Amino acid sequence: MTSRFYLLRHAETATPHLFHGAESDIHLSDRGHEQARAVAASLRGLGPATLVSSPMLRARQTAAAIAEACDLVPHIEPDLHERKVGALQGTPNRPETGLWPDTLARWIAGDTHHAPDHSESWDQVQQRALRALDRLAHASHPGPIALVAHGLLMKIALLTITGEGPAGWATFGPIRNTEIFTVEHSAAGWRLIAKPQPVTGGGP
Repeated sequence: MTSRFYLLRHAETATPHLFHGAESDIHLSDRGHEQARAVAASLRGLGPATLVSSPMLRARQTAAAIAEACDLVPHIEPDLHERKVGALQGTPNRPETGLWPDTLARWIAGDTHHAPDHSESWDQVQQRALRALDRLAHASHPGPIALVAHGLLMKIALLTITGEGPAGWATFGPIRNTEIFTVEHSAAGWRLIAKPQPVTGGGP
């Protein structure tokens, strides 16, 4: 059986210039709510039959707009939460030096176990993201699945699906708010079907 997924990052948060990991349950900005309504209208045309969301507020608020537009009830998947970021929580999200650039460089170099200061490693995020996706793919869900999650988790999942791994970090560029990636799971495994066409602007 082939399962189709529409993966999207939640809409813009109230402070999009800051790191928000699993430690932050921040809400959407006014612009974020507009983005959520816009992507909901786009998804309605794709006909998802199941809606799954990260348990975090920013994802649940995005999913709520989709639920209303597509007449669906969101199912919460705990393994889809954002990465635990430790000391990065609440700091500017585009530093040129420091903890995040160093972590990313080490991941790209192959040190995927690296996880400083109570944060999660590439491996830890990858394991729970693919665990959730595999579980959903093998469950009895009708039709395509719309799934609302987080940028870094999605990038790690997508780079795993395409087989590029951390060395391909630049492949997708920044995963922006409410962009939709289409992936499928079949007996042959996972594959990327389509990269996104942006619905609206969004954060990095």
